[in-house]
Formats: sequence, C-alpha cells, structure tokens
Amino acid sequence: MSDYPKQKLYGITSRLYHELRNNPEIIIKKLKGMHGEYDFSTEEITLDYRGELLPTLIHEYLHKWHPDANETWVLNEESRIVNALSKKQVKRIIYEFAAAICDH
Repeated sequence: MSDYPKQKLYGITSRLYHELRNNPEIIIKKLKGMHGEYDFSTEEITLDYRGELLPTLIHEYLHKWHPDANETWVLNEESRIVNALSKKQVKRIIYEFAAAICDH
C-alpha cells in the first residue's frame, strides 16, 4: 500500500493529463548519460526511448512544476508517485502520452 495521499496523487495525474493534452513539446531520442531532460527555456521534455519512459516522463514534469526542487526531492517524489499509481492511471498516462507524441 502506498503512503502517497490519494488526493495529491489525483491532482498530479489530472495535471499530467492536462499537460499531455495541450500539445507539449516532447522529443524522443537517444541521450548520452541521462534518461530525460527538461529545458526550462524552451519547455521541451526530451526522453531517451531506451529508458523507462513513464517514470522519466513524471520526473521531467516534476522538474517543470517545481523548478527550485533539488534532484533528490524530484527522485523521491517520482518514486512515490510511480509506486502509488493504479493500473487505470498508468494506462491513461500512456494513452495521453502516446497521443501527445503522435501529434508531432
């Protein structure tokens, strides 16, 4: 059982669905030495398709939403969120993510 507050998780997933539906700039390519990156100046998220896409996507959105957070906090929050997601939430994120990257 996850210790992540249900209402907080609902807020995060709702925000993520909204972000993914609003034409995000997500680049999928090989990266050297990292799984993903968020560019604050262009608001682009770049993901390495060889890594774990779902946790990395959530990780990069955490950087976007919390620009002053340190990497340790982002990693811990990412892990807690991923472990708290239901199968239905995971499917919905994947669905919205697929639609977002297919639109570009």
